[in-house]
Amino acid sequence: MAVAARGIGGSAYRQGGIHSSGGLPNEEDFGFTVTIDVHDRWLAVLAFFLAAMIYNANFRSISTGDSRATRYIPFALWHDQTVYLDSLLDLTVDGFETRQYWVKEGRNGRQSSTYPVTTPVLVAPLYLPAVFYLESRGWRSPDVTDVSFLMEKLAASFVASLSVGGMYLVLRRRTDRRNALLLTGAYAFGTTTWAISSQALWQHGPAQLMVVALLWLLTGPPSALRSLAAGAATGLLVAIRPSDIPIAIAFGVGAILWSYPRKVELALFALSSLIPVVLVGYYNVATFGNLAGGYALLGISSKFFSHSRLEGLAGLLASPTRGLFVFSPFLLFLPFLFRRSWRDKQWKSLTLVLGGGILLQLAFYSGVDFRQGYSFGPRFLTDMLPILIWMMAPVLPTLSKPLWAGFLVATAVAIWIQSVGAFQYTDSSNRAIFQPTATTAEAWKWGNSPFIEDATGPRQPATMVGAVLRLSNR
Repeated sequence: MAVAARGIGGSAYRQGGIHSSGGLPNEEDFGFTVTIDVHDRWLAVLAFFLAAMIYNANFRSISTGDSRATRYIPFALWHDQTVYLDSLLDLTVDGFETRQYWVKEGRNGRQSSTYPVTTPVLVAPLYLPAVFYLESRGWRSPDVTDVSFLMEKLAASFVASLSVGGMYLVLRRRTDRRNALLLTGAYAFGTTTWAISSQALWQHGPAQLMVVALLWLLTGPPSALRSLAAGAATGLLVAIRPSDIPIAIAFGVGAILWSYPRKVELALFALSSLIPVVLVGYYNVATFGNLAGGYALLGISSKFFSHSRLEGLAGLLASPTRGLFVFSPFLLFLPFLFRRSWRDKQWKSLTLVLGGGILLQLAFYSGVDFRQGYSFGPRFLTDMLPILIWMMAPVLPTLSKPLWAGFLVATAVAIWIQSVGAFQYTDSSNRAIFQPTATTAEAWKWGNSPFIEDATGPRQPATMVGAVLRLSNR
């Protein structure tokens, strides 16, 4: 017997319309004629492998101190059964005269990452082959250094590639195969998913993966299992990157609309979302004595949010050194043509709540220094990229030929910009905008834009190859 349940936007999902093989919806469950079939699944797999190949084609890792502790924690988990870095401290700060900001001594006397430990815990299973290799070599310090360097890039690119494959399947629920492939390509290679998330173990890659998972879950029929998974993904999103709370709240509101009036599913969502947050909160209090964890030791206070909000918002979106619409210009089609996305009645409610989450996220970051530290482009806004791409899906079919041409050109420019970030990016542009006498005015100079400054420079050294050669020659 077919049983109907109302999903976001008022759509009805019938049990008879769900494939028993994979729980994937057929065309009768959605507002357009489309079936996510075996071809789409293989295309998602192909997108994953293509992204992984291109993300590693530069044979380098682009990281900063922000991910230095994250690089080593998986080894501490496997070797010492702990997330603390006491036994690996010398390697974690190797090459620096003084102990750096990414690792501090907690109140329990243990050497601890000042950034959330969720990401290294989640990627730790990927490190298992490397652990077996180091066991066979006796855990020699030079080997651990080189292997950790390689594993950070491989793990980051794996997670980012997973989000690419998942993004394609999410988009297929909202648009045809051609547009889904085009938007997936734009997401994978025309955004900082390439130049940032896939290059090092920042928090952004795992956060994007959680956002993609939530988009998949909340655009499918509600069930107990999906509610548990959606709750866990929401809680992990906060545990991975606490500043994504506005986006998590938006997904929480979406879950209420999605599961209503199924109170059991809503309760399961709430329960599973709390588990990761409670665990991280307990760790933060036990290690640092406060819920903020290591962020409190980094000096993040009210002063941290004391910057001009007007300039901050403009800088996040339009500055030549960090602006979202500068580094991914094809995204400009979304705000200018948002009414066309809004016309998609099937997902109107979800579009509304997620749009609200994005606005809250922008409001949050607008009071912070929009230069965003040493990075290539709009790092702060990387986590919301899957939502923006998902919202683009109903816009593309409405484009006239001139607008289509403009979109394709803008996408090509974005891909070129991100390729500069992957292959030619150096720290020189960052040094210009963060020099001791610099003000935010330096971040508005086109000459300080990293893709302009580095575009004429040489391809950067293949440091991963060097690490492999050192390991093979020892």
